[in-house]
Amino acid sequence: MEFNAIYIVDPDTAFHSAIQKFTDKIGVNTPIFYFTNGDDFLNENPKSNYNPRSNRENLILLDLNAQNGLGWEFLKKFDGLDYQFKSSFQIVALSEELSLSERNQALAYQSVSFYFHKPFTYRGFITMVETIVNDLPSSI
Repeated sequence: MEFNAIYIVDPDTAFHSAIQKFTDKIGVNTPIFYFTNGDDFLNENPKSNYNPRSNRENLILLDLNAQNGLGWEFLKKFDGLDYQFKSSFQIVALSEELSLSERNQALAYQSVSFYFHKPFTYRGFITMVETIVNDLPSSI
């Protein structure tokens, strides 16, 4: 699977740096955009990059518990967006919580495709990428 763009929505700039290092190391050519909160993402709005004829999706890595649960607020707002627009995204929910109920709650959102525990090591990142792209890491 090839992505049009990757969006990191996480207030932790150290996490942004880690993602940048990991993606540089594996040679990701997809544009990556970093946001410290979901409102910035929604306001800067990737709709300008939206192409309904494109068969490529966009990927969002979302910290669920960022700043007292603002990731959950983002999911609620995102869920209310235009169906055709939001269906061009896959959201990967990230959390420091090891909670089955939180995982199930996140995966109940149609836009959330995966749930991973963070922080993760480089190897954990590679495992996540391989899971997302069905063992085709060269396609991102």
